[in-house]
Amino acid sequence: MPPRCVRRCYVAAGPCGRHRGKRSMGTDFAARGPAGRIALFFGIAGLWLAVAPPVSAQSPVDRAAAKSAAATDPAHDAVLAWRAAYTRALEAHLRERATDGDTRELLAAALLWPAIDDGGDGDPAGARPTGEWFHTAATARPRDPLVAWREAAGCRPDWAGCDAEGALAYLLESAPDDMTVQLLAVDAAQRRGDAAAATAHLHAAAQAPHRSMPLLDLGRLFVASTAGVQAPPPDAQVAAALGRQYQLGRPATLADHAGILAVGVWVAQPLPAYGVLSRMCEAEAAAPSAQRDDCVRVMERLADSPVLIEALIGAARSVRLAGQGEAAVPARERLRRIAWLQEQAQRLLSGAAGTPLPPDYLQRFLEQGELPALQMALQANGIAIAPPSGWLPGDPRLRDLVSRNPVAPSPATGG
Repeated sequence: MPPRCVRRCYVAAGPCGRHRGKRSMGTDFAARGPAGRIALFFGIAGLWLAVAPPVSAQSPVDRAAAKSAAATDPAHDAVLAWRAAYTRALEAHLRERATDGDTRELLAAALLWPAIDDGGDGDPAGARPTGEWFHTAATARPRDPLVAWREAAGCRPDWAGCDAEGALAYLLESAPDDMTVQLLAVDAAQRRGDAAAATAHLHAAAQAPHRSMPLLDLGRLFVASTAGVQAPPPDAQVAAALGRQYQLGRPATLADHAGILAVGVWVAQPLPAYGVLSRMCEAEAAAPSAQRDDCVRVMERLADSPVLIEALIGAARSVRLAGQGEAAVPARERLRRIAWLQEQAQRLLSGAAGTPLPPDYLQRFLEQGELPALQMALQANGIAIAPPSGWLPGDPRLRDLVSRNPVAPSPATGG
């Protein structure tokens, strides 16, 4: 596995990785590294995935410098040897868990396995068992809703027999009162050009009494699935070198390495096409009162998400839908609080504050979501999680939204 830098991983958002279903892991995944798999989107101007450069979008000079620095590290060979040992242990671990036949273990193995081919010396593509594992999980009965959600969210090229439409139909039948399912259906309807169906599913999403959190379910699954890897812990030399490469501000542990791998896979999972939702909920597009009311309800619920990109989209769109009156004050204050959290966490977790990454940060991030994990990290370092009176975001678009002087959203972002 190539040198990594996790201190710039203060959120997991993966703009590229969360485009709908077209990203493969394998070589592309390996080329990105953890710094390349976790988005630096605290300063996203348009608050939309597609326009924010992922952390992976380091310049060639940055990548070359990182590679050169790792290659000249005195522990370089020892790190490579330890990573190879970890990879072998992870392969054996995933195969063993998949053999048990549990649908979620099969799903975890199918999603985690491509991360093994990080250094280019893993199993050749033809030997990867991921397609068989996913097919077994997807065709098991009774159906597992998390497996169905992942199938409905987008098929990978190696998943033979993957049926996204069939999986979505199952979810709509089995969980029609789930906002997450209805938002998947909004996306699917828009992609097939059925505006009326998209509007109907938006209304159903607004009225849905329940909201599942499959991304957090996946995060917890990845934590559990990587926790028991029987790999030797890194010795002091390797731990120190990994800590430098990951920019942890401390020696790395076995749990750090597993967490980085799991977060990298997590951010590569697709989200619903929130750009579609944002465009449907532009103030002009949502002019009909019924659709506007639906948009307000959905965006309010997204704004309360522990998943940062959802919270950003929901909070920003809520401000725009609220307009300029006094009714907009709570929405603007919520966005101001998120922006404060962004900026303070960026400073802390990018290493600028000179403090170590909390040892349980990655686990909390996967199990609870980015925002709770970031709040914990700030509190652990004595940093307030709420902004002082009068504070405004440094990002100009967020500042304009918060300060009652909104700018026009970018056509590509719906920001």
